[in-house]
Amino acid sequence: MNHAQKTILLTGALVIALMGVCPPWMRVEPGEPARAMGYGLLWQPPQENFSKRANLFGLELQLEMGPMKANSIDWSRLLTQWVVIGAVTATGFAIARSQRVRVAKDPDLTPRQPTRV
Repeated sequence: MNHAQKTILLTGALVIALMGVCPPWMRVEPGEPARAMGYGLLWQPPQENFSKRANLFGLELQLEMGPMKANSIDWSRLLTQWVVIGAVTATGFAIARSQRVRVAKDPDLTPRQPTRV
């Protein structure tokens, strides 16, 4: 494994780890569809302030529902992101490997020893 391959592998692993620390969140309530809430740290899920508006016989009502925290990690989105980063990392790893093989096979691209005069 050459230096470029190590760098690509380390970068891919670091990005995947950071995605795991700051995953996508959603709010799941019984009887309601899941609602995407954005990204937040594992120990601090995102929250939104919810309010409802209603018009009752011409009277405009606005109810402040207060903050609602995300209560579930959006695993399907997180796994999709991990697969994409894994594929990009594997492609970069393979390209870096093929570059090394090409340099080793092509005598014009290999470094030459300096000649003494």
